[in-house]
Amino acid sequence: MPPEQALRDRLRRAPWQRGLVPVALAAGALFLLLRPTPPPRAPLPVYRVSLSDGAPADAGLRLTKGDRFELVLRPERPLSADAPEPGPVRGFWLTATAPPEAWRPPAVFEADGTLRVAGVVGEHLPHRPGSGTLVITLGPAAPLGPALATALNGASTAGGDQWRAVAVPVDLR
Repeated sequence: MPPEQALRDRLRRAPWQRGLVPVALAAGALFLLLRPTPPPRAPLPVYRVSLSDGAPADAGLRLTKGDRFELVLRPERPLSADAPEPGPVRGFWLTATAPPEAWRPPAVFEADGTLRVAGVVGEHLPHRPGSGTLVITLGPAAPLGPALATALNGASTAGGDQWRAVAVPVDLR
């Protein structure tokens, strides 16, 4: 087909067909420029851990297989109602003689940002007799495995802007 014929064919198209491609490109560019971006995530507050009755968990827990436990992690400052949950929540069992063992804690967030972790030893928490540390982490940037043990370095809390960890000494029998 000669070039003059191709030009005449293009000009004979309906007006909406001639402008469809440029309009689509402009709409795509406008969408990319004006699309909503999620707001930056606010830094996570420091969390303090206690037992369900309010007693501090610093002294640790003595648990045997089948015992029910409940830990309450309260933020130092309440989270706003529109703040996203500071998940994911992960659990780790740390001992001096074995590599960290991951477990999935049954966790529920309350409206003010308080996190309740409850379960049964042997069902929700692995039953590994001996002394160890139960660690709960919050946030997507929390270190995993050996890096978590290094970050805690024996402390009861650790964290950064996008993650927090609390540790509770536990004697499993």
